[in-house]
Amino acid sequence: MRTNVLNLFSIKEDFYRKKILIMANRGKYYVPVSLTIAALIISLGFWGYAAYIRPIYLNNAAQTETIDLKKETNFTFSKHLDQGKVYGIEIEVSGNVKSNFDLIISNGDKEVHAASLKGKNIQFLYKNNWSTDSCFLSVLPKGEIGGKVTIDCRFLALEK
Repeated sequence: MRTNVLNLFSIKEDFYRKKILIMANRGKYYVPVSLTIAALIISLGFWGYAAYIRPIYLNNAAQTETIDLKKETNFTFSKHLDQGKVYGIEIEVSGNVKSNFDLIISNGDKEVHAASLKGKNIQFLYKNNWSTDSCFLSVLPKGEIGGKVTIDCRFLALEK
């Protein structure tokens, strides 16, 4: 029995055509499943933003104080009235100074941290657990007096 070459091509063609139709019928579920997974990922991202990022950074606004380093300066930061229980603190110090200075952070009862900041361009970040509603800072210039320092303080607190 002889087989025609054209017949072989048509048999192969029919086989692939059927295979493609089977795959296409299976593929009709790919789009809804992909869209469902994408919607789930977007929903989880929004939930993560609403549950973690927004309460920590957007609801806990920073307080800013700019000081001249002419003399020893003491000041206090307090949590906002609409904040709940404080669990952490972030203090960022930046600025241009002529000489070195000491920064002392305390919670009212005791000194929590002391830093000696050196150089012309100051960049300092302090993050730690915190349980009181206020923070007391002392800035003690050393040597040549002059320059400006900006201190940003953010109390990390739970929502009321």
